[in-house]
Amino acid sequence: MKRIFITLVLTFTGVSSVFACSHLAMGIPKSSDHLFCGKGFAVGYNYQNRAPDWVSYQVNVKQISSTKPNEESPTKFQFRTNRNIPLDYQANPEEFENTQWQIGQFANPDAINSSTLAKAQTFAMFGTVPIHSEGAFSLWQKLSQTEVKLLDKYSTLHVFSGGLYQYIDDYFGSNSVAIPSHLWKVFYEPNSKIASAYLIPNNGNIVNDNLPHYLVSVAEIEEKTGINLLKRLDETLQDKLESKPTSLFY
Repeated sequence: MKRIFITLVLTFTGVSSVFACSHLAMGIPKSSDHLFCGKGFAVGYNYQNRAPDWVSYQVNVKQISSTKPNEESPTKFQFRTNRNIPLDYQANPEEFENTQWQIGQFANPDAINSSTLAKAQTFAMFGTVPIHSEGAFSLWQKLSQTEVKLLDKYSTLHVFSGGLYQYIDDYFGSNSVAIPSHLWKVFYEPNSKIASAYLIPNNGNIVNDNLPHYLVSVAEIEEKTGINLLKRLDETLQDKLESKPTSLFY
């Protein structure tokens, strides 16, 4: 029954074939309850956690420079629920005020700005999780800012992001959104064939704000999350890319 439901969701969200989605060039990382492919990114959504299993997108340097100044209307870029997901299975953006949590975007709006629609979609709640305001949120922002700088060095990036639920001991809001224990992000640069992965604890006890401290192997991310990244690559290349921590930044 679940498999039929997912197929119907794909039809109604305009994804007639997952292979038509440019943001899934490396394949679907993991089967999820709801698959959405938008202008700027693809997401696999988990109804039990009320959060994305993964977000995947492909960006290039041309997209960074293509947004016109008059498109930067603040009313277009406000957090909102998504009509394709039942409201009871999403976080309510209004509930974050005066809490210890911030809305954390897995799809980076500063990298995904090829159009107003693409950037606006990154503010949909189905691509976010609660991130701790103290420590984790500032480090996640730092990683997102560095992602944009990467495009000065590399013309194209495949980016994957999500939450790790090693344990769930806290929930957010009236809809009981599961709060991930960690946040992860993986970059793949196809021309140089380099992959870089980061795993950040989602708490307020961040004592080291240097990104290299959180560098891990892609294999560690996959093992802990059950997600299979870069599956469209040759197995020998996958093993080489995923076996040890590698940095694109330094």
